[in-house]
Amino acid sequence: MKLQEKASSAKTHFIISFIKSIIRLIGCGALYYGHIPLAALLIGGAELLGIAEEIF
Repeated sequence: MKLQEKASSAKTHFIISFIKSIIRLIGCGALYYGHIPLAALLIGGAELLGIAEEIF
């Protein structure tokens, strides 16, 4: 793998990880306010995003 490709891959991983963290934090806020179904969808969605990141 070329250095430029490796840097691009690392940046993409960082951005996706940041998005997953934001989704999880919003899910935690939903839990705090008692919106259990919304929290489940958000936290589950963040996990699915992580799986998709690893596959692709």
